[in-house]
Amino acid sequence: MKKMRLLTVLFAVAGMIFLNSCGGDDQHAAPTISISKTSWELDFSNDTAVQVLFTADVNAEGEVETFSITETKIDQNGGQTSAAYDASTTSSFKGETSKKYTFDKTFYASDFTQYKEYDYKFSVTDKDGQSYSVTVKITKKAEATSPDATEYSTVLMGAQSNANVGSFYDVESNTVYTLSDANAHQADVDFIYYYGSTNTATIAAPNDETVNGQSGDFTWTQDWTTQNATAFYKLTGVDFASIQTTADVDAALEGQNSPLSKVPQLAVGDVVGFTTAAGTNGVFKVTDISGTSDGTITIDVKTNVAAN
Repeated sequence: MKKMRLLTVLFAVAGMIFLNSCGGDDQHAAPTISISKTSWELDFSNDTAVQVLFTADVNAEGEVETFSITETKIDQNGGQTSAAYDASTTSSFKGETSKKYTFDKTFYASDFTQYKEYDYKFSVTDKDGQSYSVTVKITKKAEATSPDATEYSTVLMGAQSNANVGSFYDVESNTVYTLSDANAHQADVDFIYYYGSTNTATIAAPNDETVNGQSGDFTWTQDWTTQNATAFYKLTGVDFASIQTTADVDAALEGQNSPLSKVPQLAVGDVVGFTTAAGTNGVFKVTDISGTSDGTITIDVKTNVAAN
């Protein structure tokens, strides 16, 4: 009986030691980092600089051993460069159980010339050796793509004495009319070509005085009820070949504030901007001039109407 009682006491003591031992080894909850927004797409369409501001909430029940931020820059070819970010501040987190980190950085459009993405990896390890990390990705919002411009190549127009090729051009439909046909399409005609003794190769708007009878030259549109007021701009320093999109066409006319109702003395290679009465912006280049009053002019045309 004494032996039985002694064994019972020993088991009881061993059980208490076991329970106390288990209770002393309880591990703390794993650390966490909370960031409300982990993907930023910066829009530089209206500003050259954009601020990225957010808070990282760091929690470690078992106390922070290390807290760090790694900045990784990803270039346009996918290459990566990594380095510690704000190490002097993050070192102050050691021993804390709850602390906030404020990320505040201004990005410039030029920052995304070499690099296409910036990643910030936030990492925490507690004194129990448990770790957690979260990455914030920052990219540049893709610029809106302008549609291709409508292009018309080798538009042939005849001068006033050319019996075979019309002198009246409708930009919107890319149609050249003879005088008789143009009378029935007054509202559609944007250009008129003639070769004068002084003005030589000239493209005029239907409302220009040299074609509507006011100057004593031609009276083609004198009786028209619609004389479209196309505005022309003689352009310099514009590379016609580089104009590819509707935005390019509009850009070629930016800053032009002295509209002409005609462009006289045209020569091969000249580049002319225009805005039709209907509001279509365009640019044409003279590619050939043949003959005089019975000759022709050939132009290539690009407009800010999106190509089909």
